[in-house]
Amino acid sequence: MLEETQLGAESFSYIRSQLALGKTLAKNILKHHRIGSGKSFAYLLPDTPTTKVMQFNGSVLDGESNSWQPRADFVARFLKSNKRSLVVFENVYAVPTDTWIQSKGDGFEFFYFQSEVYLFLTAQDQIVEKVIATAKISSGYPSIGILTTLPNEVKLIQNHQKVTEEFLDQLAKNTEHLLIGAYDNETHIIWSRVTAPVMRHVSTEKVIA
Repeated sequence: MLEETQLGAESFSYIRSQLALGKTLAKNILKHHRIGSGKSFAYLLPDTPTTKVMQFNGSVLDGESNSWQPRADFVARFLKSNKRSLVVFENVYAVPTDTWIQSKGDGFEFFYFQSEVYLFLTAQDQIVEKVIATAKISSGYPSIGILTTLPNEVKLIQNHQKVTEEFLDQLAKNTEHLLIGAYDNETHIIWSRVTAPVMRHVSTEKVIA
């Protein structure tokens, strides 16, 4: 059973470093948000030594087979919270000319900006299995997921849609939570803007000073 482990200030430097390696959306998040003024946690095994918790590039879950469930539940609750919710995963390797992208994403929804491909989930995509599948196909280094909302002037985002940098910039401004791949990509650090709604999974939590 994984538990919500609150992380210390050391995690903010790691989050910034990963966003700096990301695509346009990730870099715009750095521009609009003070990462150090937010909160971060990860779903980890109980009694994980603090030394391992603070080694964000090292393995920490010891083969835990159900590590996706709490993260997917977190994302699904976010999608359910607002009909304009949007969850975006930067795809490290895909480009718009890829065969699977040209065939409408092989069952996954995406939009693109120049050579960058972003897979996305909307408020209609609250099924945990779809959340996990979309996150997995977007995994890589860095692994970045953005929990945001559509700009007010945008009614709907279409599959295979070409977007503007202004659209990405607005998504960055609206970001409430981030999923940042960590611990040898075994799980994510979840960062939340201070004003973001609390999205708890379990009542017990461990605090790392």
